Amino acid sequence: MIITKNLLKEFIDVPENILDITNQKIIEVEEFTSLNESTNLVVGKVLTCEPHPNSDHLNLTTVDLGDRIEKIVCGAPNVAKDQYVIVAQVGSKLPGNFEIKKSKIRGEESNGMICSLQELGFDEKIVPEKHKDGIYYFDEEVKIGTPALEAISLEGWKMTLGLTPNRGDLLSIYGFALDLASVMNLDVKKPSYKFNVSKEQNPFKVDIQTQGCGTYHARYIDQITIKESPWWLKSALISRGMRPINNVVDISNYVLIMLGTPLHMFDANKIKTKNIVVKNATDNQKVISLDGEERILVSSDVVITDGLEPIAIAGVMGLENTMVDDQTTNVLLEAAYFDPKHIQHTSKRLNLRSDASLRFERGVDDHRLKLGLDLATYLLVELADARVYENVVSTVNYALEPTVINIEKSFIKHRLGVELSEKTYCNTLNNIIIK
Repeated sequence: MIITKNLLKEFIDVPENILDITNQKIIEVEEFTSLNESTNLVVGKVLTCEPHPNSDHLNLTTVDLGDRIEKIVCGAPNVAKDQYVIVAQVGSKLPGNFEIKKSKIRGEESNGMICSLQELGFDEKIVPEKHKDGIYYFDEEVKIGTPALEAISLEGWKMTLGLTPNRGDLLSIYGFALDLASVMNLDVKKPSYKFNVSKEQNPFKVDIQTQGCGTYHARYIDQITIKESPWWLKSALISRGMRPINNVVDISNYVLIMLGTPLHMFDANKIKTKNIVVKNATDNQKVISLDGEERILVSSDVVITDGLEPIAIAGVMGLENTMVDDQTTNVLLEAAYFDPKHIQHTSKRLNLRSDASLRFERGVDDHRLKLGLDLATYLLVELADARVYENVVSTVNYALEPTVINIEKSFIKHRLGVELSEKTYCNTLNNIIIK
C-alpha cells in the first residue's frame, strides 16, 4: 500500500516525522521517496511559437515563467502558442539526475526545457493518449510561476508500507489515518459527502441467495458524461502505478485508495432486468471477465447476476457484458460485503488477483460501505454531471457482529512494562475505531 502526503492530509494533520512514527509504531516502511524526483519545475505560458530557422522539426518558443521570459527550443510536435506548460528551468534536475543547462540548439539560444510526462519519469503506459507523443500541457489556465509538481498534484512524499496479511486495515489512506491518529492522539477528519438527489426512484431490486455475500447496496445514477478525469484524480492513481481510464472508472479506483471500499460500476443499460441476484455460480459456467479472458466458474464461486446471467464475479472482477465504456450514460453502483474465504478461494483458483479481491480477502469493513458509495456518488455528480436517483437499495443477508475482547489492565502493563491511565487506554482505542 502506498501512502502519499497529499492524500493523507485530507484526513489528518500529517506529522513531520511520519517515517519514524510509521516504522516504530505502525508497520515497516519498505520505501520512502519523493512523489517525483524532479526539481525546480514551474508552470509557464507559451507566448510565441515559431519554426526553427535551421530545422524542419524544432520550434523556437518564448515562455513566460512569471518572473521573466525565456527563449526555449522545443522539438515536441504538439507545442503551441498560449499553452500552459511544465518548464524545467536552467539548473533543474529531472529523473536520472539529468540537469538542465543553458545551450544553443542549431544556433539558437535555449534556456530551459518544456517537459513531457515521460521526461518527468512517467511510465509510458500511464501517460494520457493526447500527451504521449509530445509535451504535457494543462487544459485550463494555471497561475504562471506556480511550482509545477504542485500544479499536477505530485508534490511531497510517498511511502510504501510492508503490509502483512493481518493488516487489511491499512489498505486505504483512511485506514492508515485512523491508526496514525491512535498512536499519536490526533484527530481524524471524518469524511462526509453531500449531493443532490432527484425525486426519481431507484428501479432496481436486490436479492441475496448465498452465504458468500453479507450486505449489498445498489444506487442508480444516470445522465453520466464519460470524459477525461481532472489531473488531481489522475495523479492519485498515477502515483500508485494505476493507469487513468476515464472519470467513471477512475472514481471507483480513487474510492478504493481513499477508503478501502471496493466498488463496482455496471453499465445499467446493459443489464437485462431490474433484478440483481447474488448467488453461487453453476459448475462449468463460462464468462468473459473485464480483462477479456474466458473464465470457467464452479458452484463455490459467487456471482452477481441480473437473474438471467452473471454480470460480475463477486469481489474479484466485473464481466465484459456490463462493462462501462465511452457510450455509458447510466450506471448501477455496487458496494457490498463479500465473505473473505469465498473471495480467496475464487481468486486463487482463477489465478485472478485484483485490488478489490486483495481487500475482500482480508475483510472489508461493512460499516464503511455506504461511505464509499457516497464518495463515489459525490464525485460522479461533480465530475461526470450525473443525476442521482432516490433510495439506495440495500439487502442484508447477515451483518457482522462486533467482536468483544476483554483485556485486563494488568495484561497491558505486563506487555508494555509501564503503567498507563484508564483515560489513555480509552482514548487510544477510541481513536482507532472506524468512524
